[in-house]
Amino acid sequence: MPSPKPLNSSKNIGALLHSDRAKNRLLKLHLKVKMHWPCYQPEAENPFVFKCLAYSAMEYVPGQDLSAHTREGQLLPPRQVVQFGLRVAEALDHAHRLHVIHRDIKPGNLLWVPAQDLLKVTDFGIARLADQSRTRTGTLLGTPGYMAPEQLAGQPIDGRADLYALGATLFQMLTGRLPFEADSLAGLMYQITQQEAPDLRSLRPELPQDLAGILARLLRKLPEQRHPD
Repeated sequence: MPSPKPLNSSKNIGALLHSDRAKNRLLKLHLKVKMHWPCYQPEAENPFVFKCLAYSAMEYVPGQDLSAHTREGQLLPPRQVVQFGLRVAEALDHAHRLHVIHRDIKPGNLLWVPAQDLLKVTDFGIARLADQSRTRTGTLLGTPGYMAPEQLAGQPIDGRADLYALGATLFQMLTGRLPFEADSLAGLMYQITQQEAPDLRSLRPELPQDLAGILARLLRKLPEQRHPD
């Protein structure tokens, strides 16, 4: 097990505390998180100087994330993908009711334990409490290919940004590609903010029109045009 990484500034420690406060609101999602603050005296001759390490200890989940099932030849059956989507939506609904926005929903943050038919939403490391106004100017938090236009633009976000990311995740798990792909971050940002997402049935014509309609709405540019929380 790797050693915990020391946090050398109050800003970093504050970010970790902020993240842990969000995690501790999510008990119904079965995320067992504890804060640890081991301290030691680096200088024996100065008993009033202490150094501390701050880190979160999370539950070990003996499964795999869903990123392997976003590639052609390894896609899961559509019915199973839809079932996963419903379960993630339910978890997000609970988080949003507690005013927690995940901000990084993607296949790599969804852990699946097939033997127990268990799916867990993980990595709330950049989760934000919706009732806090703290931002990071000039910092892109999240994974761009899954980010809603307003999140890419650094605008205030709510749970509908997570729903956009869920739509992008389901689109990828059904087709083997993201709704928007580009060779550069600038090109990707332009597509996400300016171009309409492709129709699911243009890539998988055998899938139901109702499913295509749901994903199209999740991937709308304006939050108010998406499904409500």
